[in-house]
Amino acid sequence: METIKSREDKMKERNTRQKNLAKMIGQNLSLYICIMIPVILIGLIWTDSSLPKLGWGLLGDAILTVALFVIGERSMINVGINGGKLDDEYLETRSRFREIVANVKKIGILMLDPFCDWQIDLELRRAKQTRCRHIGIKFHDYQEKYEGKPFDELVKMVGAEKAAQIQAINNLKPIDLNPDLLLTEGVGKRDRRDIPEGAWEYIQKKKYGKIGIAISAVTAVFTVTIALTLTKDLTLARVLYTAVKLTALLYRMTNGYNNGAKAYNMKEVAHLNAKIEYLSEYEEFMGKKLYLTIAEDYPQVKQIACGEFNDKGVENEIQSI
Repeated sequence: METIKSREDKMKERNTRQKNLAKMIGQNLSLYICIMIPVILIGLIWTDSSLPKLGWGLLGDAILTVALFVIGERSMINVGINGGKLDDEYLETRSRFREIVANVKKIGILMLDPFCDWQIDLELRRAKQTRCRHIGIKFHDYQEKYEGKPFDELVKMVGAEKAAQIQAINNLKPIDLNPDLLLTEGVGKRDRRDIPEGAWEYIQKKKYGKIGIAISAVTAVFTVTIALTLTKDLTLARVLYTAVKLTALLYRMTNGYNNGAKAYNMKEVAHLNAKIEYLSEYEEFMGKKLYLTIAEDYPQVKQIACGEFNDKGVENEIQSI
């Protein structure tokens, strides 16, 4: 047994060392790339005998500039992530989230599934009520007269403009909410009172999203076209060309850093706060036995309650409400 334990301990130590080494290399490599890219950009300008010309020279410069912009911005995202993870607000929010998850698990998560179904229905109802107020109709009238009606019929009843507004209410979709989403530091969306997107999803969007890459490409092409207006014989022209290109690069790298940091000190904080809000409501849902009030509409509640407590008293308590 001691030999097996000794081997496990050695494996754990080795894995820990490898993880720490990989983490250190990854963090330092991103920083190193971020430092070297401006140096490379300046060097390419000043070691060339002339500014880029029309044709293959300009095309090569354009491709290289785009590559440097894209790599530089995405490397700075990684550096920004490390900064965002050290933000006090993120660390505090993550700590509160983990604490409330532990408390919820102590209470029991059997009722969390019907709780999510109940919250989904509540949110959809609230969203429809809000939209009804905005377009000036009573929610009761909406339910009786307009809900679920086809668009053509709505047009005959209230006219095309009002029908389009009512149709938008009819088209509202339920939010995505489930126990796995609430209990893990995962990804999500926030269309209304949903769980907002997390850091991982936000970073993927910024790194590989079409808009981010398009902006980088357009910015890079802009700096390439400036070369066409400069005179190669003037040293000042080369200096200005370098300054403009470097400024654009540093702007994109700064933007990358801000996106990386924002992923955790803003996006992930909002993501976790929404989960904390729902889990706090679940604590109240269980503590005050609010599940008894919805048992008739959600049969799963009655099944879980009676099965968990194995007591006819629960059935009587439900019927008495």
